[in-house]
Amino acid sequence: MSSVEIVSEAYSCSRTFRSELSKSSPLPRPHLLFHGTKSSNHNSIFNKGFSLSSDHYGDTDEGYIGKGVYLSPLPEYSAAYIKETAGIRRYDYREPVELGVTCQVLGCIALVGRTRQLHQRDYGTEIEGNLESRWAWVSSSGNVTTVTTDYFAQEFVIKTPACVYPRFRISLKRVSKELVWFDSNIANKENDCYLATLRSQSNISVYATRRSQNAVSALKKKKVGTEYRLVTAGHGGEDLVRDVRAAGVHCHVLVFCRSVDYHKQWAKKFSNVQVTASQAEFMRFATWK
Repeated sequence: MSSVEIVSEAYSCSRTFRSELSKSSPLPRPHLLFHGTKSSNHNSIFNKGFSLSSDHYGDTDEGYIGKGVYLSPLPEYSAAYIKETAGIRRYDYREPVELGVTCQVLGCIALVGRTRQLHQRDYGTEIEGNLESRWAWVSSSGNVTTVTTDYFAQEFVIKTPACVYPRFRISLKRVSKELVWFDSNIANKENDCYLATLRSQSNISVYATRRSQNAVSALKKKKVGTEYRLVTAGHGGEDLVRDVRAAGVHCHVLVFCRSVDYHKQWAKKFSNVQVTASQAEFMRFATWK
């Protein structure tokens, strides 16, 4: 779950960023990227921008794909860089943490410019003079990878701090439960009401999609320690459950539809599949304890 706080005080770094943005060559190529750091650094970064000096920004290592400011398009991956002084806590994007624990990462507009993909670590090196950045795919264990099936997140390192404009803060809360909901009419008024109620639950993340293949992909990428459930509409439900089971996912499934007797016939072929038309049963299933 997340919430966003727009920060409007970043005046000085805004002017510096606009100066970089106005340069005609190379093409600036702005990206929305996220940066994780301890909360005591936030005000300084918003007011003065990024700096690689330890006296201004705090301790930092030289970086495993080069020297610079590290960012990622994936907020939860960026949260792994947060280290608070209280207990020197480090958030692990691969594992759920206690319910109610919230961390914040910074949303930034970054000028990637000329960049190069790295296929292995290049620890502590300077980014080449003709480049503005480097990037790499990292696996769920945080290692640089070139294996497509291991891709977890992109990570960028930007050479010039002035090319990164911190614009907002996003709060992330770890959850231990995730509901995947497939319905080709997911955006209708009735479903919208259900979604609003479900998303108010503090310990449940809801992923709603009108494409069955997206539901399968979401379930296949399950995180360690997170319990999953699947809700499907009747139309397309049998094919979806078959694909989910073929992918090795054996979570509990609810078929939510009006034609209960019809769908119960095919549901018998699979384990842990319920069928209901009851709104109350749907909510009990989707907000399980």
